[in-house]
Amino acid sequence: MISLAPPATWRDWQAVVGRLIARGIPPPQVRWQDPDAAPDLFGAAAMEETAPDLHPVSAAPAPVWPAAFTREARAVLRHRDARRWDLLYGLAWRLASDGPRVLTNPVDPEVRRLHEWSMQVRRDVHKMHAFVRFRKVEATDGPVYVAWYRPDHLILPAVRSFFVERFGSMRWSILTPDGSLHWDGTACCSGPAACRQDAPDDDALEHLWRTGISRRIARRLVRAGLKIAP
Repeated sequence: MISLAPPATWRDWQAVVGRLIARGIPPPQVRWQDPDAAPDLFGAAAMEETAPDLHPVSAAPAPVWPAAFTREARAVLRHRDARRWDLLYGLAWRLASDGPRVLTNPVDPEVRRLHEWSMQVRRDVHKMHAFVRFRKVEATDGPVYVAWYRPDHLILPAVRSFFVERFGSMRWSILTPDGSLHWDGTACCSGPAACRQDAPDDDALEHLWRTGISRRIARRLVRAGLKIAP
């Protein structure tokens, strides 16, 4: 049994899966760790520590999958269900051995789940685009727009470009339980997770932003390396 922490990005996932398949390690022999239990172990670093027999890296060519699988798998990587790692590696293994016809069976349980979870993530992205509501706050250095949102899935990185392009002319922050995004008019930074109390409504929210954000969220932002204007 090989124990691995889930890769942080699609590119990392491709590299990890390429090595596993190249070494002939079937899905039942891979156990994906709970990311909450090992948040700092990703990709190659995790493999070096938990599965050194997978080297050398150069022996594993980058896997090439059908475009349909790539499109849906990239979405499923953001699904909140921890079983997504088993699902995706199982399908990647089958594609490597049986080819693209794996995806053509509509009653295959893994293929059906891939489609369902991909649709759920894309639907969640569209909901966030539509339902995030910013509240204007007059800060000492000009207006700031703050929004609280709780997505169903881990989609925050996937919506960054949409909000930067749509609301690039104003300064804003989006706070979620999974992380936060902060746009200062020039650059977009990722920040720590927040809770609903970090973005209260109406007068309370205005007071917090006028005084430089609540102390709790301010401390989180500082620890994340972000500069907070006084």
